[in-house]
Amino acid sequence: MLCSYPKSGCHWLWECIRYLILGVSDVHKTTDKESSMIELNTRENIEALESPRVLNNHAFFDEQPADLKTKGLKIVFVYRNIKDVAVSYYHHHTRDKTYKYSGTFSQYLQRFESGLVDSGSVFEYLQNWESGIKANPSLKVHILSYEEMNEDPVRELGRLSDFLGTNRDGDFLQMVAMETSLDAMRIKKEKVTSFVDENGQPIMYRKGKVGDWVNHFNTEEREKMDKLIAKELGDSSLFKFEDMSTS
Repeated sequence: MLCSYPKSGCHWLWECIRYLILGVSDVHKTTDKESSMIELNTRENIEALESPRVLNNHAFFDEQPADLKTKGLKIVFVYRNIKDVAVSYYHHHTRDKTYKYSGTFSQYLQRFESGLVDSGSVFEYLQNWESGIKANPSLKVHILSYEEMNEDPVRELGRLSDFLGTNRDGDFLQMVAMETSLDAMRIKKEKVTSFVDENGQPIMYRKGKVGDWVNHFNTEEREKMDKLIAKELGDSSLFKFEDMSTS
């Protein structure tokens, strides 16, 4: 099961995991992440998916399927710099034809900080997951950050492969890193995804850059967000939010 707060790299990791599990070089041609996303499908649709499946969701830990705890399923959890999450979510909601958000980024940021967006508060989401993981020490969980994956994808793919037990070699990991780069995925997914903007461009693949928040936050907004992160997640032993971008 792949889990994350929205806009934290779930699409990227889903593609990577499918490559690692299936061991082939053309997995992108078959389907997209939404087909195995629990919130968007019926139980019947999920059960009809061919094995091996890479299920995914954005739900709180307390809302996860019972099988997650009772059947020893492996969980991959990815998180991201919260300021970059806010920026990515803003662009998602302005480009998605379902939402058509027309406010400014500053206006949107206030909603984001208050948890008035899909999936609720990012702070409560991460707190709930940390509590759930610590309360269930037998869970098989692999946690990684978007920034670590961006910094050295081959290294992180190797660690992910070890966790999943797929034992892919270095050449295969290099291929996966190349095939799942943002530019590569944007081109490939144009043919299979239904999540596009008014120009027909895939919504889920915009910039994918680390530190794009500096182009959107003013000084006051940055200071406020940093204080919020320190207050809500400063004591976390699972999630680290030292600024991994330019200040």
